[in-house]
Amino acid sequence: MLEKLYLVRYDVRGHGRSGKPATPEGYDSALYAADFAAVCEAFGLNMPVFVGWSAGGR
Repeated sequence: MLEKLYLVRYDVRGHGRSGKPATPEGYDSALYAADFAAVCEAFGLNMPVFVGWSAGGR
């Protein structure tokens, strides 16, 4: 299983050590989706499985 799967973890917008948006519009759901897409593209993920919890799992 370790030959085919690996973990990519990142702090979502406004949580953990990520940047904090200055306006409420910076927390728009479309921006969270764009952030996830950017991470997938940067790591070349083909079939990502998103696992989230608490406010960070938005």
